[in-house]
Amino acid sequence: MQGESDEKDLVEIFENGDRETLEKFKTENPVAEPSLKSATQEPTKEEKEIVKKEKAKEKKLKEKVTKKKIEKKEEKIINPQTLDDYPEQYIAIDEKSKEYWKSYRPMYLIGEEFKFEIGWSIFKAGTATIRTMPMATMGGKEVLHVNGLLESAEYFEGIYKLKDTLDVYVDIEKGGFSPLKYEMKQRESGQLVDDLQLFDHDKLKTYFFYHRLKDGKTKNKKIQEYLPRYFTDSFSALYFLRGLPMKIGSKFEFPIVTRGKVWILKAEVDNVEEVEVMNKKFQAYRITAQTQFPGVLKKSGDINFWFSTDESRMLLKFAAKIKIGAVKGELISHKKGEYKK
Repeated sequence: MQGESDEKDLVEIFENGDRETLEKFKTENPVAEPSLKSATQEPTKEEKEIVKKEKAKEKKLKEKVTKKKIEKKEEKIINPQTLDDYPEQYIAIDEKSKEYWKSYRPMYLIGEEFKFEIGWSIFKAGTATIRTMPMATMGGKEVLHVNGLLESAEYFEGIYKLKDTLDVYVDIEKGGFSPLKYEMKQRESGQLVDDLQLFDHDKLKTYFFYHRLKDGKTKNKKIQEYLPRYFTDSFSALYFLRGLPMKIGSKFEFPIVTRGKVWILKAEVDNVEEVEVMNKKFQAYRITAQTQFPGVLKKSGDINFWFSTDESRMLLKFAAKIKIGAVKGELISHKKGEYKK
């Protein structure tokens, strides 16, 4: 079930298709510097050389970033919303959406980890893990990195085997929330899928690159479309929703962009309920969301999320009806993280 792209940034895999577009979305994840065995021990020659190379690399990166910033300032910036072919309905959508972005408060903790047991029909089908990773770098800027891993249970693999990974990167500068990159690698029974979605906030464009190998046949897609200014992708929407003010009766309506298409999510906090997970009882906001997504997740009923009412806003469980039945997830472990100021 392995593919060539399993350990690579999907930008590198699709780069031969559109190098100029993809270059600015390359991601650099942090690498820890070598540590000494004790605070007083003299570093070896090899350790000194490694540190020297890392510092040179860091200096080169800073120079590159500075050059890019200067070049960007010299560029004539055109507001895409003034172009003749920009969809007018997106301007109207932005007028409604911007209020939610104003009320959003950052809700991410570096190192936080949620692990859910996933049920499908009568089966315990597998687990889903969501991790807030150390800040990554894209275009010289620190960006939020959230990783998801969905794995089938061993005994369930006779029915369907999967190991899907999902990584999203979000610009959170000045307390904002602007998705930049979404990449999913699906490794499932009978198919391998690479799904890359990029979001250019200067040009208000999304670029979708898709590759699937199924039953020996290959399918490739490449799509370019306009974006509204305010939106989330289908995964980071959970983090955005988590940071919105909640009380019974609160309603939210904002766009989700997936595979070049814009969908409107409508959600309402309809109750506070007691939820028991990990042998503990929590007070939780129950949110009912209505939306549409393409493919297997195409809506055939409401999606419910339960977030704790305390300031942590932990996601405790979820339940949804999809084309292939009912899916539910329940939190079985949680690791606390640390807020990065």
